[in-house]
This record gives sequence, C-alpha cells and structure tokens, in this order.
Amino acid sequence: MSGSDAVASYGGTAAITVTATDPAGAGEAVSGVREVICMLDDDAPVVVPGDEAAVTTSEEGAHTLGFFATDNAGNEEAPHNTVTFTVTANAGSITRVFGADRFATAIEASKASFTSADAVIIATGMNYRRALGKRARRRAQGPAPADPEGVPVPRRARRGRAPRCRRGVHHGL
Repeated sequence: MSGSDAVASYGGTAAITVTATDPAGAGEAVSGVREVICMLDDDAPVVVPGDEAAVTTSEEGAHTLGFFATDNAGNEEAPHNTVTFTVTANAGSITRVFGADRFATAIEASKASFTSADAVIIATGMNYRRALGKRARRRAQGPAPADPEGVPVPRRARRGRAPRCRRGVHHGL
C-alpha cells in the first residue's frame, strides 16, 4: 500500500514524497517493502529501493505521477496509484529593504526593484493630504474643531464665514 504527500498546485518546484507500507493481508505474513516505482508523466519508470521515493520537477504545467510498490515476496501493488498536480511559475521571494528614513527606504526599494531602469520617479508624500479623497482627508485631519465648551464649530464658520441660521430659528439677544 503506497501514498504520497502531493498537493494540487506548486509554485516553482514540486517536491513529492511517495511512501509505501506492506500491511499483512488475511492469512499473509508481512515481507516488507522492496521498492517503490514512480512514473512522472510519460517518462520511463524509476525504481527506488526501500519504502520511500522523492520526486521533484520544476517544469511548469499539469503533471501526472503514477506510483506503486512491490514487496520482498514479489507482490506488486494493485491497482497502481496516480496523482495529478500543477507547477506554476515561482511567485518570487520577499526581500526586505530599508533606509534611514522613508525617502532613503524608497530609494533602496527602487534600487532593488528597478535594476535596469534609467530613471525612477519617487513620490515623496509631501502633499499626501491633497492626494486623499474628501472623506479620507477629513479622517486624516482629525475631528472637527470645537469651541471651548466642546460644541463643534460649523464648517462655514471654520472657513471664515458666519454660520447661517436655519429657518424659524432666531438668535437670542
């Protein structure tokens, strides 16, 4: 009886381990696993002595791995096992870059990412409040100004205009 640790998809390189055991059947003695036979796609079978075989491939695309085991008594596992999996391009690795401040960090990130570029434009973030939308800008500016008693100042008054009275509301003396 054999099995594998294959998964449906791999990034970069697929590394699969096939393991086999020789369980005792009804009235049979255990003789032990002699070898594991693996076939990747249409390649020739590879015979690996022992109860474990490692299969690796970095070829992109869909693959089928067939495998079975034979025991020391000469019995071949039936039915043969198959697993299918896909290898995709490696997503890359994470590289940490940093500088003394945010500008130096941006420069280091540009150097690491754009090795063949003639020029890289770095947005400094000096005018970030103008880059934000209205709602986000208000959140960045903080809560609305308030008078000494904690009452929010109307928006028009903040802009230097006198607040408007609502219809039916009269100012007290």
